Parts: sequence; structure tokens; C-alpha cells
Amino acid sequence: MGEKEDKRRLINDSSITINDDGAGGAKYGEEPEKGDGCAVGILRALGLKEKKKPKKDMNKEKEFNDKFREISMLDKESMLNRTSSPMSGLSEEEVKRRIGVYGKNVITQVKPISWYKLLFVAFTHPFNIVLTIIAIVSIASQDYATFAVVMFMVLLSAVLRFYEEHKSSKAFIHLKSLVKTTVTVLRTVNGISQEQQIDIEDVVPGDIVPLKAGDVFPGDVRILESNSLFVSQSSLTGEFLPVEKGPDASDEQTTIFDTPNVGIMSTNIVSGSGIGVVFDTGCRTYISSISEILTSTQTTNAFDVGVKKVAYLLMGFGVILVPIVIVINGLTTGYWVESTMFGLSVAVGLTPEMLPMILNANLAKGAADMSKKKTIVKQLHSIQNMGAMDVLCSDKTGTLTEDNVRLDSFIGGDKKELTDVLRYSFFNSAFQKGLKNVLDNSIISYYNNKFAPACTDEGSNKDNHHEQEAIGHGAEVKPDERLVEGYSLIDEFPFDFTRRRVSIIISQPESRNNLLICKGAVEEVLSCCTHLAVRNSDPVPLTEQLKEEMLSITNELNVDGLRVLSVATKLLAESSSSSSDNVQYDVANDECGLTFHGFLAFIDPPKSDCAGAIEMLRSNSVEIKVLTGDNLAVARKICKDVGIDTTRVISGIELENATPEEFDELVEQCTLFAKLTPIQKYNVVKALKKHKHTVGFLGDGVNDALALREADIGISVDTATNIAKDASDIILLEKSLTVINTAVRTGRITHANTIKYIKMAASSNFGNVFSMLIASAWLPFIPLQPLQMLTQNLLYDFSQISIPWDNVDEEYLKIPHPWSVKSLFKFMVFLGPISSIFDVAIFSYMWWYLGWTNKDDIFAVQSFQTGWYVEGLITQVFIVHMIRTVKVPFIQRWASWQLVVNTLFIAALCIAIPYSPLGPYLNMEWLPLMYYPGLAFTFVGYFLLTQVVKKIYLAVFVISLFPPTLNGNTEIDFCSFTNNFGCSDPKGGVNWMDLTQNESSTNLMNYSDVSCISYFTYAGFNRWNVAPNFFNFSNYITLATCPECKITAINSKINTETITLLLNEPINEKILFSSFVNCHTVTISSSNNDARNSIEIENDLPTSTTQIPNLYFEAIVRKIPSFTNTVFPSVSYIIGEPFDLNSLKNLSTHNQITQVHIKSINSSFPPFPFPIDVERMSPPNISFSSHGYFSSSLILKKPNDYIDLKDSKFGSYHMLLENVGPYFNIDGNLPFKSFYPNLLYFYFKDGNLSTVPNFDNFNGSLVSVTLKNNNIGGNLKSPWTNQRIKDLDLSNNNITGSIDDSYCSVALRVVNNSMSGNLPNCYACNLQIPYFRDNFIGNNFSNFNSNETCKIIPNMKLFYTSIESGGIIYSIKNLLFFGQNLGYNINNRGYFETFSIYPGANLITNIQNSEISVVSYRYDRTIHTITYFLQNQIFYVTPDPYQPTPINVTSSNGLITIQGIYFSYNISVISITMNNGSQICNVVGEPTFHTIQYLDDTIVNYYNTCLDYCNVDNGVCNYSTGKCTCNYGWIGVNCSVPYFECPNQCSNAGVCNTTIGECICNVDRVFNDCSGYQCLDPSCGGGGEFNKHGQCNYLDGTCNCNSNWKGENCTIPIHYVSSVDPSTTLGGQVSLFGWFGDIHTELSITIGKLDCTPILPIYNNTIICMVGPGKGIQNITVVQNGLTWIGINKYLYINKDEKPNCLNNCTNLNQGICGSNGQCKCFTDWTGFDCSSPTNNGNNNNNNNNNNGGGDLPPTNSTINNNGSTTIDNQKTSYQILVTNLLEIDFNGNIVSQYTLQNNWLVNNTEIENGIVHFTQSINETNCRVNMTIEELSESKEINFAGTDLQFEKGSIKVSISIENYNYKNILNTLQLRMKSSVTTLTKEKDCNDQSTEISSILENTDTLNYISISKDNKVLTGRFLNRVISDGRSTIITTSLVSNDNSSIEIGLNLPHCVNQCLIDPDFSVLLSPQFKTCDKNDSRKSYIIPVSVVCGFIGLSIIIGVSYLIYRRKFENAIKKRLSIKMKQNKQ
Repeated sequence: MGEKEDKRRLINDSSITINDDGAGGAKYGEEPEKGDGCAVGILRALGLKEKKKPKKDMNKEKEFNDKFREISMLDKESMLNRTSSPMSGLSEEEVKRRIGVYGKNVITQVKPISWYKLLFVAFTHPFNIVLTIIAIVSIASQDYATFAVVMFMVLLSAVLRFYEEHKSSKAFIHLKSLVKTTVTVLRTVNGISQEQQIDIEDVVPGDIVPLKAGDVFPGDVRILESNSLFVSQSSLTGEFLPVEKGPDASDEQTTIFDTPNVGIMSTNIVSGSGIGVVFDTGCRTYISSISEILTSTQTTNAFDVGVKKVAYLLMGFGVILVPIVIVINGLTTGYWVESTMFGLSVAVGLTPEMLPMILNANLAKGAADMSKKKTIVKQLHSIQNMGAMDVLCSDKTGTLTEDNVRLDSFIGGDKKELTDVLRYSFFNSAFQKGLKNVLDNSIISYYNNKFAPACTDEGSNKDNHHEQEAIGHGAEVKPDERLVEGYSLIDEFPFDFTRRRVSIIISQPESRNNLLICKGAVEEVLSCCTHLAVRNSDPVPLTEQLKEEMLSITNELNVDGLRVLSVATKLLAESSSSSSDNVQYDVANDECGLTFHGFLAFIDPPKSDCAGAIEMLRSNSVEIKVLTGDNLAVARKICKDVGIDTTRVISGIELENATPEEFDELVEQCTLFAKLTPIQKYNVVKALKKHKHTVGFLGDGVNDALALREADIGISVDTATNIAKDASDIILLEKSLTVINTAVRTGRITHANTIKYIKMAASSNFGNVFSMLIASAWLPFIPLQPLQMLTQNLLYDFSQISIPWDNVDEEYLKIPHPWSVKSLFKFMVFLGPISSIFDVAIFSYMWWYLGWTNKDDIFAVQSFQTGWYVEGLITQVFIVHMIRTVKVPFIQRWASWQLVVNTLFIAALCIAIPYSPLGPYLNMEWLPLMYYPGLAFTFVGYFLLTQVVKKIYLAVFVISLFPPTLNGNTEIDFCSFTNNFGCSDPKGGVNWMDLTQNESSTNLMNYSDVSCISYFTYAGFNRWNVAPNFFNFSNYITLATCPECKITAINSKINTETITLLLNEPINEKILFSSFVNCHTVTISSSNNDARNSIEIENDLPTSTTQIPNLYFEAIVRKIPSFTNTVFPSVSYIIGEPFDLNSLKNLSTHNQITQVHIKSINSSFPPFPFPIDVERMSPPNISFSSHGYFSSSLILKKPNDYIDLKDSKFGSYHMLLENVGPYFNIDGNLPFKSFYPNLLYFYFKDGNLSTVPNFDNFNGSLVSVTLKNNNIGGNLKSPWTNQRIKDLDLSNNNITGSIDDSYCSVALRVVNNSMSGNLPNCYACNLQIPYFRDNFIGNNFSNFNSNETCKIIPNMKLFYTSIESGGIIYSIKNLLFFGQNLGYNINNRGYFETFSIYPGANLITNIQNSEISVVSYRYDRTIHTITYFLQNQIFYVTPDPYQPTPINVTSSNGLITIQGIYFSYNISVISITMNNGSQICNVVGEPTFHTIQYLDDTIVNYYNTCLDYCNVDNGVCNYSTGKCTCNYGWIGVNCSVPYFECPNQCSNAGVCNTTIGECICNVDRVFNDCSGYQCLDPSCGGGGEFNKHGQCNYLDGTCNCNSNWKGENCTIPIHYVSSVDPSTTLGGQVSLFGWFGDIHTELSITIGKLDCTPILPIYNNTIICMVGPGKGIQNITVVQNGLTWIGINKYLYINKDEKPNCLNNCTNLNQGICGSNGQCKCFTDWTGFDCSSPTNNGNNNNNNNNNNGGGDLPPTNSTINNNGSTTIDNQKTSYQILVTNLLEIDFNGNIVSQYTLQNNWLVNNTEIENGIVHFTQSINETNCRVNMTIEELSESKEINFAGTDLQFEKGSIKVSISIENYNYKNILNTLQLRMKSSVTTLTKEKDCNDQSTEISSILENTDTLNYISISKDNKVLTGRFLNRVISDGRSTIITTSLVSNDNSSIEIGLNLPHCVNQCLIDPDFSVLLSPQFKTCDKNDSRKSYIIPVSVVCGFIGLSIIIGVSYLIYRRKFENAIKKRLSIKMKQNKQ
């Protein structure tokens, strides 16, 4: 049996039995085997015959699968021969004979338990047995009173239990309707075939059965004839759609339910007709196999186990303590008879004799309560199991959903609702004559309700309601006649499973054209369509692209769990009403050329109350798991809709292939199980019980029966199948989770009230026994007479009768509480002895104070006994109020009034009895008044101490063990622990908690452990082991922390604003990013900075844009996730170990994450490549959020060349590189050639630069640069010419020299350098500002301590910008403040350190010193006052464009002073001329806003004013003439007309617009001066901005095509083939995959010399063609568009008739056989590729070399070296395996490029514990990345690659290589990967194994596997590799070449296909060390050994796996040989 089959058998192995009883195996016409037979099996089920012990046999389902397949393969004639059946039917005689052989057609059923069995079970309850034993001992000792009391308790308990269960049984029998079923069969009567109606029980194998709609298959039936026969199997599979069954023979491998020509017993026919033959009946049917499992399986539920354990505990205490009491009392008193009677009374006192009655009363009350809530309880114990239930397994249909399929949507190709789709589908469903399934009914119902004329009568509304019910029950819904009026059916093309569609042709009342409407599966309907309907427009041709879009819409709907149909139409030729009936239509001619309209989506919607019910169950700590037979997508959708987490889901097929360990783990983790078989459901439930869960199962079908029986609580419904109801414990009258939630609470109330009594009675009685022991040792008389003790117990017990009606704390009901004997034991031991303390106190009080000491004084003795009787009973009666709640009784919690009244009554009766006439009978005395103060003290003290000890008990056994006790049966008072909890919640609840442990916990904290807390804002869990769903708090909290927690997985949403996790171990399971969508801040880091404590994130959010507006996410990760279309503010990655370097490319998807940070905490990591992908991301697809900030603190590796970012589409505006390390530079220079345009801030810290970069060469808009902590030396560049950069930080470097004035435009920071000289005045005059001075400390500037004054020249200017909002363009006025020494933005503190401005303006310091700010400006004609603080200078400036206006001119000694306004402070721009410009005046001094002075001896005293003052700034007025001299750009008298020349006069290819100076270019010209040429196709063949085939070269107007395109407009594809799916040697279909574009002119394909005829359609990545017969390896030639592509040796015909060769034919037939896959299957004692090597502990009796074997193996050391090689040493022989080169090969086999891989590998990360090392390297010339992983396998494993299973031995070395994104120099080129294996000798020492090197190779490229070998010193390295590779995601062949072969090495070249994106091999090489090895001892006895070493080389399109086998010295003991031979001899004799 194969390994997979072994796994399945292990999974299915369980305790259930499928009893075949010998009858199932009988062939027809033969007698069954002797044995029990079917009838005896039924007798056992009915309880009339002893049941056999169940056998472990879970292969029954496989047996049925095999049998059904065998039946399915038979044709009609063979089937009739098999059953010996004539088509006319069996004769009566034959029927009688077969009934005698096979028995009646009756399946095994569970018979309801008879009344006498119920009564017996009630009396044999474990507690009743304990009491009965006590009663028997009492009667033996003539204690008749004890006997009477105890037996009364037993009788009362048993009768109560019997009454309730018998009543439930009768209700169930009444509910289960027994309907006689008849069936029609063909029988031969008097030689005539005729139909007969017979009872289904009389059907026999071989009966011919006519089949029609409504019939039920009377047995397992083989279909012989059929006509559209559709069968419903929903009771078995849960699938609501019927399946078609037909008569054709089939050898298809299917499941039982999918067998295409077999009907299973109990399934029913919904439509069509047929004839079948019955081949199995009764106990041999599949349905009976399930029933037999139920009758043979006896499960033990949690309740029974718990009750038995409690009973055993009490019995154990009695057995130990009672003898001790008897002995001590007998020794003390000397009265052994009385002591024995006293001991028996102690036994009675120790036993809670009312427990059976209290327990059954609780259960009875629970059953009564549940019966009022639509629930019938078959088994009373199931009530408490409901309360203990923590996992509910439920089916989907009818529980989560309404079991009523409805139309969800009807949409067109634009994904919007389209009524035409609904209308056409309605007519199709209404008029079709074939099967109307639930989808058709849904369409008709929806259309009726939406478009039928409004109904006015009540009856019509009722009809609509019934119509909806009809859909749910499968009844046909009729179309409203008013909606189909005028339409009639002309013809119909019925549905079949080939076409998968149905078409009707109808006439239309308003058109002479008939209309064909086609409805069916989307792909099949699309295949008939040529056009696509467009909303409000004519149809458009349905192109391949549109078809792909339609299929994509279908996939989206399917992913959402919707079932999808499509609809299309076609107008047929015009016809008249008279001739339409004669028109002949056929599928081929008419069902084509259709117009596709859209889609119909259906869903079985979730129940409206389902989500709320699930949340209620979850809040009550009940986990929901869905087990369904439906498909995974539908189930996942429903589960998501109702709030069930679908993070971990699994299908039945995956479960089937899991190992037992994996199975148990999957069952625990998964919440949804789909496509399950009945037995898989059973195994899931059983596995959950194995994990200590109390499991409930809700189901109603036959497929649920097994799981119902196995579950602790089987829950079914009144409408369920009989088998399901038989197997259940509880039956719901309404299938609803809300009802179950109510039942859960009822069960927990029942359990709580039961456990109150047990705890109270057991602990109190246990304390009484201690008191008895003390009294027996102390008192000279017995402390309590037996009759007094019995009376005390009787009164006490009756005080507890009202417990079933008591209240229960709400907190208690939130958590499941299974029976816990450990908890009860702790409670008894901890709280029981408290009563003894106060018993001793009352003893002391009565002994010493009251003086009752004399044993001979009867009054004293009886008074003492009466006093203890009263004290003991009162404390016992009231102790229930202490036990029943964790709160303070009578203050925080009150009991029910029934319990309060009852306890008060019994306490009063207790005190009254001594004073009553009953007192003397009980030997009691009147108690004096002085007794009662002692009683009061004892009573109060007892209650106070019990409350204190109760709190201590909770602290010790609840908080210290939290959460296990929360999963048990102990409540917790959170508010009593003020150090750990805060209770400021107004409702009195916990609002914060901080649970910290000193050591890490191994106990698992579940979500349910804190779900009882209704509200809290903070939760801390330090060092806890938390469950995957723990953080899904029921209420959203502010903060949750989990330092040093053990977290294995997170599989639910985290419902907290801030979550902080400090991991002390890795989380190996992927975490879905959707878990964090409710968070604002997420921090996941390592608690000890260990990079291995990491996680892996998978982004599962929808592909459409998802916004998480407030999420700040930080985590230590092993892989960067993809965040396409995911929007949130910030992500920070800490590099975890092992880290996937390839994932850095996912940074390109972070274009809508505002801030991206990446850092490392492990200094041992090797340098990382610069994460260039984050700077090459595409622009965001939305405008409201985009990436802007990137920071890295990684040590970066040296790049091969300068990094050029100028062509980046979208990058960060802020790049921070910290801790870059010593490598990231090129010869000391900044390793960037240029930056992208939008980079503003650049930081490069902690590097090893030696020179200041020349930023003038950089494109972009850099405004701030920081180069701190480098080794920059030399002088600063002079002059500084970059006017964009405003901040430059060069601190902590080695810069020398001085700073010149050109740097004044920059806020410079040069702290701690070696600079000298004078600081420029622009800096020196601001040194008095402390923050500014700090920028220059740590240097030797000569004027650093001077007080220079700044020469300030301010000015202002207005300018305007335009913005568009709401379609309107607004002009915004802005202000520019510019000049000299205006100030600096000092350390980002703004300008306010330098000056103030009034009126205030919102200045933003964008440019330092010379230009200060640009702002939105609101003032008009305003003069601003600016005050500079250091110089105390005041300036007046205005931005308004006013001309200087002189007001007064004075002269003094040749100094002319002009006073006025609007003068400039800048003397360089002031010009004064006189005498018509002939005299230029020299301005002196410092001009101000109001004054200018110049020297001249002429006084100017006249002015001529110009028109409009020359429009102020547009020109200059000549006052001597009064005329304007216009500035550039203006003309006219007053300079008011704009005039601007265009650049280059528009190159004579356009018109100049002089008003704005812009060219209007001709249509074929571009650029602002019209000098460029536009391409004929601006998109260069791409049809869009983002789909270009090339780039337009505007210099000459031609397209520069991308690599895959050519032609004038880049429209011709340059095609290639990357992989091939070949035909067989007989010829047939060939699939070529690669790139072929969308133009295929003159396409031809040749395989070898044969033409391969293309099949349309052809896709851009796939061509399918048909080729003739051929064989071997061939070339491929593809010609199209005048281009030829040839693939040399890239095609291999598949020869199915030729079996692959195995290596050396597996040596001989005694050692192994050759498998069908070309691999040897070695026998037990042999191993190796050719089975030539003995296993480590085996013997080879045929060994001619006398090799005995055995012993220890010589050690083999496998070393993975940092250069990427692997060394395997064994003794003195050393093998080396390495990957040497990657070559690009042209068409002729010449080497185009060669890249050395050897010694260039970079170790990425290692997993030492797993023996794995990851390597990587980049080939920059081709933008290619090569990754390699080397792994030493710790266990044997089987890996499937490219459809081939390869076995790898333990100890193998597995090498996997991938090559990505190789950039070929020519489209015809391919790759070759070379690998080399060599051998050397480590020492020259000689021994008996010396052997020269021998090298051989078997390279047959037509075989599946090739081999090489190197032999040296009797050790052989054998290499095996697979001749297949995965190229760009698809499997294809490769060939292998021998490159070189010398005396010590062999090198192989693997010839890869033209793979573009990725060449990948997982494993393709396996190596074993095989041949013979000899020991070199004196006797020269030779011994054989083997060490398996597998080398697996995966390469992008290449596979090499080099195998190494070492023969290692091993000793085999002689006795081991004899033992083995002895075993074999015994086996042979047997």
C-alpha cells in the first residue's frame, strides 16, 4: 500500500465499526457466508442480542467507492448479466429465492429504548449505586431507619429520572412519523412483463425499476436508460442542486456521490425518467453502512465521564475515612458495635445522598424549560453537556442560511444592474419544459414579485408568501400569467451536460421576429456569443479582451460565494404566425452569433438572526465550526457574512491527504470544513473530543448521522431524516442558532445549580468527617447518634430541594463548565476543614464552658449531641449561600426566594426539634439559653472565615492558574484583586486588567477566558500562552499588551485600538493583514532583540482600494508583504530572520502608504542591497493618499554602479538613510547618479563618504540635504551654485578650509569639522542667536566670537497662481519676501528668532537668507513694518507694484535728498538720471523706504508726470519728457499692452501667441518651441498611457519599441515560446506558451518537420495547434508577421506506451522493481537509485563478497560553504558540489554572455536548526537575480515537481535555484546553467578501499531521469536529475549536455528554455551514496554501508540534483543476524 493510502487509513482509523455481517460480500446468485447475517445485526441494534465489540474498520467508504466504480464501468448488457436480471423483470419464484438469500430490504435503525431499560438505567446511576451499597450495609447491621431513608432517596431519584426520559422518548416516537413507502418494479407474471406496486421492503437485488420524478431509489441502483434524469442527493451531500444521472458506462475516478450512473438508496428523483436495476439492498447499501455505524458505535459523553469520576471520588473518601473513624472511635469508647454503626452513619454523612435527586431535578427542570423553547430533550444528560459545550459544529444549509436559494443580482458587463438580464432569464425559465431547478424558481419568483401588477386581495399576498416557501422546499414556482401573456414557446434546446446551457425560442407579441434566449454556464454561453450588449447603445463586437473581462467578473462573483449563470439572446429570421410552426430550428445553426447580456448571481442568504446568534454564542465562549458538504467558496462567503472567521479553512480532499498529526492540528485551527464526507465529519468531531473539547453537532441529513452520534451533544431538528433523529440527543422544533444559545444557557444554569450542591455537600460532609475523627479521638462518647445524624442529613438534604430554582451569576454563564473532579477535590480539601475548626470551637464551648463532659451523665451526653446537631445543621444549611456565588452573599448577590425561604424554614425547624415531642425520640435535650451565644459566635465566625478562605481559594486556584480554571468550573471575582484589576466601570465591572506572570505560562489562554468581561479599556498579559483568536475582544478596547507571550498564530481580527506584542519565539503561521484593520497602532517586536522572533504578513484585503485611515503598523517580519491598493499612514519593518530578500521588490506596491520605514536589530546580518523598489513604485491610483516618506537603518551593500533614479515614476519626497555602513559608496562618493524629481529631503547618515557630492548634477527639487557622521574631507566646493537646496547639514565630518559668501543662500550646519577662516557676514551677523550659533561649533572660525552687524536689504513682490476647484479656476495672490540677510529658518524654529512683521503674514521659510517666504496674501495697498531684533532695525516694505514717488527734493552742499515713498533699500537697483538722461547721478549712503540721497550741483525742481505712471512696474517714466520707457514684455503709450516673443520663433512650425509668449504648434510638432516631431501613433501601439509598446522619440518622430515589439509604430510582436505542453507520439493537441502578441499575420508552426495547424482563438500568451504523429525530441519553429522564432530541442513527444527506464534496471529482481515513473522501488533491505546498496541495518544474503554489514557508519560531514558550494566528507574522501556559471546561448549554440556564479554568492540568511542556508546574487547587466537555497534534509520526504514524484532520503543535501527577470540580448537566445561535481582525497593514508576515480554519465534526454556518477575509494557520488523545468509558471522539458569530464570532476550544462519572468526548479536532482565499502580489519571481512545524500538543485528553468551516496563503515552483530533469520524462517513456515 502506498504512503498516501497509509495516511488515509491512519486518519480514518477509529473505534466505529461498519458491520457487513458477511452478507455484503455475496455475489448475486450465490449464498452469503455463514455468520450473523443482516438480521442478527438488526437484532443487536434493537437490543435483543448482545452487541459485538466494535472493530476498527474505516475503509468501508473506500470499498463502496471501488464497488460503485466497478458497477459504473459496466455497460447495460454486462450489468444485467451481473445481476442475472432480464429486462422484463424477475419472476415471483426468483424473487422469493432472492429474499431468502439476501433478506428483506431493511436498513439497520436504532430502536427507541424500552421503558424497562429506561427504568433500569435510572436505578443504576453511579450515585444510586453508592447509596444502595450503604443501604445494604445498614440492613445487614439492622439499622432499618438508615435503610429506609437511603432507599427513599434512591427511589425518588430513579423515578424522577425515569419519568422525564420516558416522557421525552414518547415525544420523540410521536415526532418520528413512520410512513409506509411503496415502489414500482417490473415483474414477470405468467411470462408477461408488468409493473407492480410493492412495499419497498420487498425489493430484491436484480429488480428492474422504472424511474420517474418523485420516486425514491429503493436500493443502490445502476441506471440502464434515462431521459433528462435529475437526482437530488442533498440529504447526503448538502448540495441543493440536483445532479444528472445517465446510463453510459464510465471509468472516471469519482467519489461515491459523483458516480454518473448509480442512484444511491434514499436519494430521490426530481425530474426526468429512466429504468434501472437494483444491485444492492438492505444492509449492503451505502446508506445502511452509515446506519450500521450508528448502531454499533457507543460513545461516552462528557457528562457520564464526569459523574462517574465524582462518584468514584466520594467512594474513595468513604473507603479510606470510614474505617479510620470506626477504629479511632472504638479504641476511644470501647463500644465497637456502636462505633461500627457510627462509622456507617459517617459513610452516609459523607455521601451527598440527595445528589441523584438534586441532579435529576435539575435536569428535569432544564428539560421542562427547554421544552417551552422549541426543544425536545431525548437524553437528560445532554442538558448539562449543552452547558459544558465549548465547540459547536454545524452544517451550513438551513442553519446559517435560510435553505432558500434566491436571486442576488442581475448585472450587465459594466457590473451594474441590468433589467434586460432579469427579463430574458425569466422568459427562459418560464417557458423551458425541462428541469426547473431552484435557480429557475428563484428567477420566476423574483420577477413575479417585481413586475406583476400589484395585488389587492389578501389571498394574493398569501400566494407570494407560499411561493417563497415553495422555493425552499423545491416545489415548482409558476410564472404570473399576466407577465407571459402574448408570448408562446416555439422551440427548445434542452439542457445537457455537454453544452451546459438551455435555449428557448419564443414568439413576441409586438414583433414578427422570434427570439432565442440562451441561459447557462458563463463560459459555454460566451462561446456562442459574438456581441456584447451595451447599456443604452447598440451591441459591440465581443473581442477576446471583452471575453476575458466577462470571465473576470464571473470569477469575482464566484469568489464572493455566488453561483453564476449568464444569459444571451438572438433575433431569428422574421416569420409569420401561420408558418412559424413549420420553421425548423437546430442547435448548430441557431445557437450561435448570440448577444451576451450579463450575469445572474444566486445565493442561499444567511438568516437574519444568524450573525447575532453567533455573536451571542461567541460571547458565551462557544466556538462555531462549520462542517458542510457544500463547496468551499459558497461556504466561505456565508461564514464571512455571519461573522465566522474564515482565516483557516480546509476542504475534505485536503483533510484526506493529511497525516494524523496534521489532521488533529487542522481540526483545532480551522473554522470551516467544506466538501466533507460523512465519515470525515465524524473524524473531525472525534478529533475535537480528543483535544478535550465538549462538542455539539447540529445536523439534519444522513451525512450528519455519524457526527451526531459521536458528538457529546447531537442536535437535530424535527424535519431531519430518521437516521439523523435517531442519532441525536436533542431535537429542535426550529433550526436556529438562537434556540441553541438559549439551550446553552439553560444547560449552564443546570450545571451551576448541580455543582453548587455537590461542592457544598461534599465539602461540608468532608469537614464533618474530620470533626468526627477529632471527636472520636477526644470525646469519651460518640458525638452524634446515628439516628440524629440521619435526621440531620435528611433535613439538610430537604433544605437543598429548591436549588434547581436558584439564581446563577451572569459571569458564570459566560463560560462553559465541564465536570472537573480535580476542582471538586481541591474545593473539598480547601474549604471542607473550615467547618471542623468551628465544630471544635463549639465542642470546646460545650465541654469547658457548659460542662458537658461526663460520659456517664446521660443528660450531659445528649445535650452535647443535641448542641452539635443544631450547630452542624444550621452551618450546613446556610453554607450554600457562601458556595453559590463568588460575590459576598446577601450584599452583592442574593439567592432565589425559594432557596432563602427553604433554608430559613429548615434552620427554624432544626432549632425547634429538641423542644418538640420528637426530641425525646431522637434522644435530644432542651438546650439552655447560654448555648446560643456560642452558637452565634460559631455561626458568624464560620461565615466570615469561609468568605476569606473563598477569596484565597480563588486567588490560588483561579488567578494563579488562570486561564485553565476559567475553562473549568470555578468562577472568578475580578474586582477582589485590586493589584491586578481596576473596577472603575460605572456598572461595577472590570475596566482594566494587568495579568503578569514571573515565568512564561504553558497554559493556553483562550478568547473565552476573558469574554465574560463586558467592558475594559486596557488589558496586559505578560508571559502568557495565548490562543490564535484571543485578541478578538467582544468590546473594542483602547490598549492591549502581551510582552513575552507565546503566540503560535493570530487568526481573527484584533479588536483593540493599540496592540503591542513582544515575542519570545517566532509565529510560524502567516498572519492575515485583515486581522489589523480595526487597529490604530500595531507594534510587534522581539522581546530580546532576537531577529528570529518574527512573523510573516499576508495581505488578504480586496484588490480594490482599501483604506485604513489611522493605522500605524510596525512589525518584525521575515518577508515584506505586497500592499497593492492598500491605504494607511505608516508601516515600519524590522528585518526578521530568515528574511526573504526577494520580498524587497514588494516595496514597489507601497505607493499609497504615506511613510515606509525599514530597519534591522541584528548587527550580524550581511549588508542589504539598496531597496530600490520603494523608489520605483508606480503613481497611486487614487489622489487622496500617496507615499511620501521612506527611511532605512539597514547596513547597505556596495552597489555595482551609480544608482539612477531620474526615471522613477513615483518616489519618496523624504528619504532617510541611517546607519548605512562603510560599503554603500563608490570610491567614497555618494552612490546616486541622480534623484527623482519630487525628492525634497535627503538624509545620508553614518556612512563612509569622502567627498561632498556635487548636487548641481542632480535633477529633482532637493531642498534639504543631511550628510552627518561620514568621513567627508577636503574643502567645500566654491562657489555654491545650487539655488534649490535650502538646508545643508555636514556635521561630524573632516571638512577643512573656509566658507565663502556663495553659501549664504543655504542654512548651513557644519558642527565638529576642521574648518577655519572667516565666516561670511550672512552667518557671522546671526551668531548671537544661540540656536544659530550651534550650527558652527567645533571648528576654528576666526570671527566666531565677533559681533558683526547684518547688512539687511528687504523687498516684497506679488505674484499669482491659478488653482481649479469644482470646474472653476481661481487666481490666488501670493507674496515673495526677498533681499539680502533676511534671516534663516534656524533648526526648524521659523523666522521668529530673527524678525517680526506687522501687519502679520503667514510667512513660510522656504528659501534661506535671500528669499524667505511664499504665502497666500490677503492685503491691498499695505505697507508692512519689519523689525530685526539683533540690530534693532526697522524697515518698511510693500508688495504693491507702486512706482517710486518723490515728494520733496532738497540740496545741501551738493548732497541731494529726495524724500518720498516706495523707494528701494537695494542701492544696486536705484538709477537716478537728469537732463533727459544725459546726466547719471551717484546714489550715496543707504537708501530707505522714504529717502534717497545722491551728489550733484544741479537742483531739479520740475517734473513731468507720465500716463498712468507707466502702469507702475510695466515701465519707467522719463519725468523730463513725461513719456514711458516700457519694460520687456510691454508696449503702448502707458506700457499696458503685453508683448512676449515666442522661443525660437516657434521653429516655423507654429503660430506665436504674443500675449503670453507661447507657441501654438502644428499637429505633427511638439515642445514649447515646436521643434519636436510627434509620432504617427503617440502611444506607440499601446492604446493608452500605461499600455505603451514603446516610447516616442520626439527628435525624429519615430517609436523606440520595447523589447517585445517592433515595427514603425511598435505594433508587431516579437514572439517567443517559453514552455510547451506536447502531444503523444500519436499526435494531437499541442499548447505553446510564451509571448505571441495580438497580431498573427501568416502564422505557421512547425514541430520538427511536421506542420502544427493552429486552433482559433489565439491568445497573446497561448497558441494551441494540432500536430501529426512523431517521436523523440524535436525543434519548434513559429513564424508570424515576417518573424521567425526557433527553439532547438524544445519539444518531446509523450510516449505513453513506452515505460521509462530505471537506472541499471534496479540491479536485480531481488532488490527492487522499476516503477512506471522511471524510478526504482527498492525492497526492504535495499536502497539507492538502482537498489544496489543495502540499508543501514539490513543483510544481503546473496552478497558474493561476504559483506556482513552492520555496525556503526563512518561519519559523514556535510558542510554548506559561504561561497555557495557544498562539501561532503567521509573518511578520507571529499566530494564537492557547486553551481559554476550562467550562460546566454544564441541560436547557433555560441556563448553570448557568461556570468560566473561561483564565489559570488551572498549569504542571505540561515536556519541553522533546520539545516538551511539561503544565498543570493544579482547580475546587474541583465537586471537578473539568482537565488539559491541549500538544505540538509532531516527526514525523508517525497516531493512532486512538474507531475513527477521524487523521493529524497534523510541526510540529503537539497539545492534549489531560481533565476528571475533575465534580460536577453536576443529573443532567440536561451540560458544554460552549469554545475560541477568533483572528488578529492583528504589524506594519502592507504587502506583496503583505495580506488582510482571513475566518472560516468547516462544522459538520455528522452528519459524522465538522467544520472551521473563519480566513484572514488569504493564510494560513489550518484547524481539524478529530472528533464523538466518550470518556465514562467509552466512545466516544460530541458536537455542536458556534458560540458567537461576529467580525472576528478564532471561538469554538466542544463539547457533552459527562453524563460523571461522566472525559471524555477524545486527539486530536480537527488543523490545517494551507494556501492560497497569494506572494513580493513585483520580478517578483511567486508561490510556494506550507505549514507543517503540528496542534492536538489532548483533553477529557474533548470534542474540539477546531484546525488551523493557514501559507503560508511558499519558493524552488524551476529545475534542480530540470527534473530532476523529466525524471524524470516518463522514467517516462511507460517
